Amino acid sequence: MRRLGPVLGRRVLVTGASGGVGRFAVQLAARAGAHVIASVGSPERAEGLQALGAGEILAGTAKPAEPVFGVLDNVGGNLLAEVFGALEDGGIALSIGWASCEPTILDFEEERMKGVLKRLEPFTESSSGTYGTSGSAVAVSGCWYIWPRFPAFRWTDRRSGELGRGLCAFLGLIAAADSWRVSGGGCGL
Repeated sequence: MRRLGPVLGRRVLVTGASGGVGRFAVQLAARAGAHVIASVGSPERAEGLQALGAGEILAGTAKPAEPVFGVLDNVGGNLLAEVFGALEDGGIALSIGWASCEPTILDFEEERMKGVLKRLEPFTESSSGTYGTSGSAVAVSGCWYIWPRFPAFRWTDRRSGELGRGLCAFLGLIAAADSWRVSGGGCGL
C-alpha cells in the first residue's frame, strides 16, 4: 500500500482478491480509506470480500466501470495488461504476483497515444527492508530468492530449508506495514 501513496477516497483494484494475499491486500486498502474493487475469477470466490472491505466485486472477465487510481495485481498475464489500461492519469499498477503464469504483453505505444501518465512497477523488497523495483527477486537478510514461475517469493529459505522465512518475506511484500519487518529469525509462524 505504501507504494501507492495516499489512497483515501481513491479507487484501488485488487486482482486475485480471493487468494490469501489478495484478501490481505483488500483489507489493507480498505483500512487506508480506499474504495476497494476486488477482482475474482468467479462469483463463488467472492465470498467474504465485502466483509473485509471490498466496496465492489468484479467476477470473471468484468472490468471496472470507471478508471482506478491503483492496482495491486496478483494475477499477471492478460489481466495485468487489461487493468493497466484502466488506470487513471497518475495511476500506478503494482505487479505483486503471477498466478496466471502467462506473459504480460503491454502495447506501450497505444498507452502513450492515450496521453495518460501511469506507471507499472514490479514489487520487491531489498535486504535493507526498503521497498523498490529492482526486478523479480527478494532479498531477506542478505539471501536472494529468485523464482521464475512466481517472481516475488519463495516458500522456504534456501540455506536452511526452513518454512516460514520465505513466507514472511512474501507477506512483507504485500503488507508494507511500517511497524512490521522481516527479521533474520523469521516471523514466528
